[in-house]
Amino acid sequence: MSDATQPSFLVVHPTGNTYVRNDLQALHEAGRLAEFLTGLGFSRESFWANLPGPAGLRAELQRRAYDLPRNLISSRPVRESVRLLAGRAGLAGLTRHESGWASVDAVFHALDRAGAREVLRQRGTPAAVLTYEDGAEQTLAAARAAGWTGVYHLPIAYGPYARKIFQDEAERLPEWAPTLQGDRDSPEKMARKERELELASVVICPSQFVLDSLPATVRAAKACHLVRYGAPPLPAKVTADPRDQDPNRPLRLLFAGALSQRKGLADVFAALRLLNCPRDVELVLLGRPCAPMEFYRAQQVPFTYEPPRANA
Repeated sequence: MSDATQPSFLVVHPTGNTYVRNDLQALHEAGRLAEFLTGLGFSRESFWANLPGPAGLRAELQRRAYDLPRNLISSRPVRESVRLLAGRAGLAGLTRHESGWASVDAVFHALDRAGAREVLRQRGTPAAVLTYEDGAEQTLAAARAAGWTGVYHLPIAYGPYARKIFQDEAERLPEWAPTLQGDRDSPEKMARKERELELASVVICPSQFVLDSLPATVRAAKACHLVRYGAPPLPAKVTADPRDQDPNRPLRLLFAGALSQRKGLADVFAALRLLNCPRDVELVLLGRPCAPMEFYRAQQVPFTYEPPRANA
């Protein structure tokens, strides 16, 4: 049941990843979701979520479906659709980091501009915006001008703080530097992160590490909240694999995530080189490669590679 004394939220995010979906669910259940503004996205009850066609297309559309009523979702699909198609067609120029018309940054910035316009359109309505890193500056500026509450969800370490870590890692392990990616961000992108943080009235961090990455002046001046990520409950039917009872079976380690030193993969390989691998330890890597597969094979640690999977 909505509390009339509490503001309703405009949520702005182009792709709707897992934590955004949980934010949406919580706000909707509390009756405080006014609108979700996204790139390519639609309600699970809509025609698009059930469009017939090739299995690959249906799977991609299902990834962009939300458990929300149709009237709560507004889409700006063109740039995000081009980004997805360009990736499949090998049109790297369109998606080039920061500069491409359909790059991730361009998609975020275009939706940020749309969020600002939406705030100005509803200027007289007491409300709040929930925004996310790299796509918040103009929406937060419009919210401040309209007297709305501007909430900023920072999912990873604050940009300038993280960049120092990347630089240190690149010096320690130069061969892994290309996988870090965050050290490629331009000074303008770093400045934009600083402006976003300055414009926010409330900052949400998912871990103590992220909270500690904020400048001390920001933590002293703003409402900065630690809201830890949760985890879904285990399925009701989980059965043990009889092979797990075999004392001669190697210990299986699963690394899930981008195959990058951002995730510490170089240190996983270094640790396993100290062990009897693969006789005692079996490594499975699941995620998006950030370098040619030959680079990972050259680490002299046997592993099984699995491509990315849907969260479910």
